[in-house]
Amino acid sequence: MIKDRRWLVLLGLSLTYAVTNGILVHTLPLLYPQLIDSFGWSQSEVTLPATIFLIANALTSIPAGMMLDKFSPIKIIGVGLLAIIGGLFAFSQVQTLWQLVAVYALMAAGLSACGLVSNMLVLSRWFVHLRGRATGILLMSSSAGGTVFPLILGSLIEGGNWRLGMQVMSIM
Repeated sequence: MIKDRRWLVLLGLSLTYAVTNGILVHTLPLLYPQLIDSFGWSQSEVTLPATIFLIANALTSIPAGMMLDKFSPIKIIGVGLLAIIGGLFAFSQVQTLWQLVAVYALMAAGLSACGLVSNMLVLSRWFVHLRGRATGILLMSSSAGGTVFPLILGSLIEGGNWRLGMQVMSIM
């Protein structure tokens, strides 16, 4: 049993960061060929939502940081996770390019709320001693998520159902 609650907090933060970055940053590009095949979109159309994602993430980071200063970071992280879960499920239902752009914008706002800034804020409050080790563990989790989730989605895509794959991602 872990006697020091800080390590449980770090585990929760690391899992959150692994899932959010693992899916949003490292896994979604696997769907580009399926989107091109399903909708007949061009490569530039399929990558437009990813561009919007980066812009929206940048624009929502400052308001998310302001909210982190006013409200409980754990609650902000929870709201961000709900936005990402909703976005991933909505991704499985898209029919138009603009729906996909809206989904990516929603997930970007969610990532601003539960991504690196919020995780580092919580980590820095809970860890003074061994902060470097805790930071290394947190940052490593993004790479771990980037290793695991593409394998999971890739196997679902090979089964021929990218929509089901996105629903599974939303559950994870």
